[in-house]
Amino acid sequence: MHSELWTKYCSFFEKSFSEQVDHDEKKLKEHFEKWKKTKMAEDLCPEGVDKFEDIPLTTYDDYPILHKFGEEMEKVEKTVPRRKGESLWDYYQRISRKIAPMLEGWMTDEYALCLKTSGGSGKSKWLVHGKTYLENSRVAIMPLVLFACSDEWGKPKIREGDTVLNMFAPFPYGSGMSAKLLEESFNVVPSVRVLDQVTDMRRKIALVLKYVEDGGPVDFMVGVPSTIKMVCEYFTNPQQLWKDRYESLPFGIAKIALYVKYVQSKSGKKYDKTRDVLPIKGLMVTGWDGTIHLDYLRAQFDVEPFNLYAISDSCVPFMGRPHRKFDLFPNLSDVYLEFLTTKGEIKKIYESSHGLSIIPRGPCFIALSIISLSG
Repeated sequence: MHSELWTKYCSFFEKSFSEQVDHDEKKLKEHFEKWKKTKMAEDLCPEGVDKFEDIPLTTYDDYPILHKFGEEMEKVEKTVPRRKGESLWDYYQRISRKIAPMLEGWMTDEYALCLKTSGGSGKSKWLVHGKTYLENSRVAIMPLVLFACSDEWGKPKIREGDTVLNMFAPFPYGSGMSAKLLEESFNVVPSVRVLDQVTDMRRKIALVLKYVEDGGPVDFMVGVPSTIKMVCEYFTNPQQLWKDRYESLPFGIAKIALYVKYVQSKSGKKYDKTRDVLPIKGLMVTGWDGTIHLDYLRAQFDVEPFNLYAISDSCVPFMGRPHRKFDLFPNLSDVYLEFLTTKGEIKKIYESSHGLSIIPRGPCFIALSIISLSG
């Protein structure tokens, strides 16, 4: 018998592929009918548009309203300080709503939040989302955790109230939103509010590691593989970890501090496997370096890492499945997907092809190439 959580959040993925496609296309039509009444539609299609297929493929540069919003956000960030004890979520909600009126007419939905991309392409980008996106994200995050903590369909090992180790980047990055949403169903430690008050990244990592060293329970982890590998080395091979780091730095206070850590680690506790200190039920990894560390993470945790691909404009377009955790499957509950061939032809998701474009159902975006937001 499936658990209540599984039935509530994962039943969609047990439907046939054709049923999932039908659902996806229905949602796209609903979104398109709203979108073609926006200022964004007027800007991109000044002659009007009757069919989704007639909209040109776009990039972030085709959305000047987002550039303007980002410029205003950066101005407000510099002039409006955080209040004492204010969470980052509350802070960005407060300052973004000062400039959100400029978005009126451009979105298909009422403004709910803004997100910032990581800047992997060289510069961070600001995105805006409505209430529908926030609610979709709240629902979409649960299958990820349940799949990651399941060895077979319908039998997740994780339960509501279990503990998630907080290794998330802070809000307004998308992972910061994920941490906040996870707190609604799980015990995220250290809490989002606690880590929000710590601005130094090294101190944040130290707090996370101290929680684990003190014997705090952890049922689930998520993070970039290289960072998780560093956590593993901290517990299983601390001497080498500190040695590599202090040798990589030029002479200075930081190098001396790391050398002291290296000396202290010689007499510190060392574990054979990370699982000895972190007996987790599931491990989720994101980023491009997953394959490089896959065998290492398997050996350290005795679990199969669960893979996903997430971007800030459209939640999680690709993710694994309980029986094939590291392979990426399309998430048709959340994003409308089409193939873009090397010849520039756009194909439906069920038509075999190479090259991929993501068509998110966001409040502003329509026919947006994945490449433009990969950073």
